[in-house]
Amino acid sequence: MSYSCSSDNDSELSFVEQVEQQRQITESERKQRVVIQKYLSDNSLTAKETGTGLYYMITNHGNGQKLTTNSIIKFSSKMYSLDGELNNNPIILFDKIAHLNSAIQEGLLLLKIGGSATLIMPSTLHRRQESLLKNKPAIFEIEILELLN
Repeated sequence: MSYSCSSDNDSELSFVEQVEQQRQITESERKQRVVIQKYLSDNSLTAKETGTGLYYMITNHGNGQKLTTNSIIKFSSKMYSLDGELNNNPIILFDKIAHLNSAIQEGLLLLKIGGSATLIMPSTLHRRQESLLKNKPAIFEIEILELLN
């Protein structure tokens, strides 16, 4: 009979690698938050930060009904890199808020119907894989156009 310790070592190594990978993600996000703060400072912008790392600037709170994650809305969204390069053309979306990216949900729930905001977030929140924004902070301009339910 032969016994091998490799599976134990592999699981330990896997755990160590997981911890290291988590530390790197945290370090990457920390660096991106510094970049975002510098961007805000350099452009004389004042934004509030949530506990998740989302920075937001409300342009218009809106005057309609307060939204919930079950709200189905029509909204517009534009996404930029911090250097101002448009990553997608303005798009109109129809969706239930609960189906959207958690950072976009968080931003939308700060608004009422007719509201608009600028959201700035590290890549760990937007998780875009396009080459322009991969591992870089992004700016989203959002506006709630209509409540559909």
